[in-house]
Amino acid sequence: MPNYTVKVLKFKAVDESGIDWTGSDEPLWVFTANAGGRVSTSRSKEFGDVDTGDTLTFDATDERNTV
Repeated sequence: MPNYTVKVLKFKAVDESGIDWTGSDEPLWVFTANAGGRVSTSRSKEFGDVDTGDTLTFDATDERNTV
């Protein structure tokens, strides 16, 4: 069975929830991987003040956000 490594680098907010002028979103990401029955889950930080069209990067130091 082949092995894969997935590293999350950035995301783009295509459309924030609700109407844009009432505030910003504060998204976070949860990543889950299953490697031969061994399941691991990690959570990103919460990104604050995210508006439609924003592109933000993940902190990828020390293999964070790698599953």
